[in-house]
Formats: sequence, C-alpha cells, structure tokens
Amino acid sequence: MLLLVIEATRRTTDLALTLVAIGAILYALFGYLVPEPFDHRGISLQRLIGTNYLTLQGVFGVPLDVAATFIVLFTIYGAVLEYSGAGKFFIDWSFAALGKSKSSAGPGRTVAAAGFLLGTVSGSGVATTVTLSSLSWPILRKAGYDRTVAAGMLSASGIGATLSPPTLGAAAFLIAEYLDISYLDVLIMAMVPTILYYLSIFLMIEADSRLLRTRPVDIKTEPLWDLTKKFGYHFSSLFAVAILMAIGLTPFMAVYWSIVIAFLLSFLRPETRLTSLKALAAGAALAAVLMLLNVTGVLPRMRPSLAIFWGMMLTIGIAAAIALYRRVKNVPGEDEHMRILRALEYGGRSVIAIAATTACAGIIVSVVTLTGLGLKISGMIVNLGGGNILFTIFFAALAVWVLGLAVPVTASYILAAVMIVPALRQVGVPEPAAHMFIFYYAVLADVSPPTALAPMAAAAITGGKPWPTMFMAWKYCMPAFLVPFMFTLTIDGASLLLLLPKIGQAANEVALAFQPA
Repeated sequence: MLLLVIEATRRTTDLALTLVAIGAILYALFGYLVPEPFDHRGISLQRLIGTNYLTLQGVFGVPLDVAATFIVLFTIYGAVLEYSGAGKFFIDWSFAALGKSKSSAGPGRTVAAAGFLLGTVSGSGVATTVTLSSLSWPILRKAGYDRTVAAGMLSASGIGATLSPPTLGAAAFLIAEYLDISYLDVLIMAMVPTILYYLSIFLMIEADSRLLRTRPVDIKTEPLWDLTKKFGYHFSSLFAVAILMAIGLTPFMAVYWSIVIAFLLSFLRPETRLTSLKALAAGAALAAVLMLLNVTGVLPRMRPSLAIFWGMMLTIGIAAAIALYRRVKNVPGEDEHMRILRALEYGGRSVIAIAATTACAGIIVSVVTLTGLGLKISGMIVNLGGGNILFTIFFAALAVWVLGLAVPVTASYILAAVMIVPALRQVGVPEPAAHMFIFYYAVLADVSPPTALAPMAAAAITGGKPWPTMFMAWKYCMPAFLVPFMFTLTIDGASLLLLLPKIGQAANEVALAFQPA
C-alpha cells in the first residue's frame, strides 16, 4: 500500500514529495545510522506498516479524511462554477470595474483584482495563474509591461487564490480539523491576511507603474452595471457558502447547497447551461416525486437534500447518455451536455492530486511521530530562538519556507503542523495564529525560487524568463512575508486574525474567539 501511495504521488504531483516520503521511510528504518541529534533506535518495517495501515496516525489520518470529506466537494464546487462561466465573469467584472482607470497603474490593479475574484472560485494558485495570464497578458503588454515583470505580477496575483475565501486551499480544511473549529471560523481568520496580501501587491504595482512608466489601457468591456445585471448571479453561490455556515449548516451541507445553487443558476442563460433543459426537467421531476413520497410517508427518510441529489444524478446520467449517443453517431455541433461532464472530470482530476498528496503526507507524519523527529525540530527552533518570540518566529518562518520549496502547499502545511506549531506554542503564540502562520508561509513558498510552479506557468504564457520571473514574483509578494509576523508577535496583532463580534453586543465590542492554551 505504501508503494502504491508513493507511486500515485509521483504521477500526480512531482518527484520532490515522493523523494521526501522515501527518505522518511528510510530514516524510520535506519535512523540508528543517522548522526546526532537526529538519530533514533530504528522502527521495524512491521510497526511502520501497521501504523500507516491500521491506525489514524498514518495514511488514513486526518489529512486524507478531510480530503475525502470536504475537499472533494469544494473542488467539484469550483469546477461547476468554472464551467458555468463564473471564472470568466469575475475577470470581466474586475476589468469593467477597474479597467477604465486613467492611472498608469490601472492595468496592474485590474489584474490583481481579477486574480482575487478568480481565486475565490479556483482555490488553486497555479490554475488561477494560468487562467489569469491567458486573459490578462495582452492587456499588460499594451500597458508597456515587460514579459518577465508581467509574469511575476500575474503569478503573485494568482497564488493568492490559495488564501482567498470562500474556497481557499486544501490546507484550510485541515486547519479547521486540527483546531476543531468550524470552516466558517477559518474563513473569518483568512479575511484580514487575504486583504493585506492583495493590498501589498497593489502597492507594489503602484510603485512599479511609476518606475516602468507604464500607460493606461482602455479595456473594451460591457458597462459594469450591464455586466452585473446579466451575470451577477454568479456571486450568489459564493455568498451562500458563508451564509449557510453562519446559520448553522455544516461545511459539507453548505457547499452541497452551493453546488445546487450554482448548477441551477447556470440555466439562467443558454451559453452557461451545464446541460440541456430537458435533462434538467427530468431531474427536477424525479426530485419532486421523491419529496412528495417523503411528505406522504412512503419514503420517510427521503430528505429534500437527498431528493435533489438523486434528481441531479438523473440529470447528469441523461446528459452522459445523450453525449455518448451524439459521439457514437458523430452528430456535428457543440454538445451542451458535455459541460457538466467536463466539470466533473476537471473536479475529479483535481481531487486525485490532493488525495495522493495528503496520503503521502500521512506517511511522512507517521515517521515524524514514531521517531520523535517533530519534537526534536521544535526544540531546535526554540533553542535557536533563545526563547525570544521574534527569533523563534523568524526561524519557524524560515523552516516552513524551506519545507515549502520541496513539497506542495498541502503537504508543507501538514508537516509543519506536526513540527513547527509546537515550537510556536512554546513561546506563547495562540494555536490558531500558529496554524495560520504556517499556512501563510507554505503558500508564499509557492512563489519562491527555485521550485515556484506559478511563476513558471506565467513565464511560459508571457514568454518571460522563468528564473527572473520567480524573483519578480517574490518581489511582488515580499511585503506579504511580513503579514504573518503581525498576527503572531502580540495579542493585539492576533486580534487581526482572531477578533470576532460578540452576538448581541455593539459592533465595536469584540472578544478573542480563541484563547491561547
């Protein structure tokens, strides 16, 4: 099983995480050969396999459980939004809102805003960067941006998708599980860091526009109000996620109903329909019949959510049957039934990489736990910091950043949660702030040389040089590297992250949502 997980990781992510997992297994088996202070007496192969296969401390631990429970649904939700035209609308909307600016920084600010809005759908930094670069590079070129500078700006704007509510990245669901809090609390904690991240990019764009003497570009778009009237319904499912969780629904049910809303809203316009109206009518009829049977007592356990689920399944089944028939008969023309199938395929492919990453990270976490490596590294960070909170946080940031250079964001967060969070807790950092700290730096490692995928993807589209593009993206994100220090050094700083209005009190009265242990 361990070999299958490692091979799946190699195929779906990259070689770096695979090599780290193999190295972890070798370290577990032959730790007695490693020099101090990292040596240990060695773990038998039987114990290593048993821990990973039979307990919740290995492959089948919290990360994989969260991936199978929450992340898969949010990934499908993002795919449904993307294929129903929400991604294109968010970019067009930001162009319409900011693209008419006469400022030389206008094109850059428009791209950064588009990256934020697109990120609320995607949750993937690289995917957002690719989409944003494809649509925005012509505008930046007209404004006078260099290929490398533009690629750096685009990747910095795109990577913020991993920080942007409501979808965030996969690690956000792990934060909720590790802290035993609701996903809504994670969304609230992510709001201020996200705003500060994009504010820093806006300020860097403003400075660079004057330095590079860029020029405004008149972007041809529909008027903002007309665009909002036509496609503004795409915003509704995004708000629905937060609203449904605020009224007490679980994240699972909140995103389920958001998928239903996004799916139904796609039928408002012919060009965004995910399948035909006939298929939708058949599914709606089945859902209505099942709910009627529930009301009459024939199917007492048939809840409305379950009835709608089976209605959607029938709609998708009809769409798949018609699409197959059209393909067999070579019917010409675009097949609208393929949109929902492509959305599900895209969502499924995205989940595979996340599932492999979390399973592989579970292997590494089991080794860290069995060998005591996590405690050793935590102790080393505290000792290097001399008990000083500033120095400890600095070395913790450096450790997470270096870890993030080798493995994806999700795996980086999982490993840092085991090894780095205990060190931050020892110097008094509140646990939620510690987890958001390592999450933030794991994301920022994704734009840092030499393994930054987002800058590489942007450079491939703009024609810039990959290595200078990585440093350019790093430059745009540099102010953001200071943001995690703001909410970990003091309780007042932590209030940026942890302060929530108390129900029933005046708006200016707030209290810490979470107290340090």
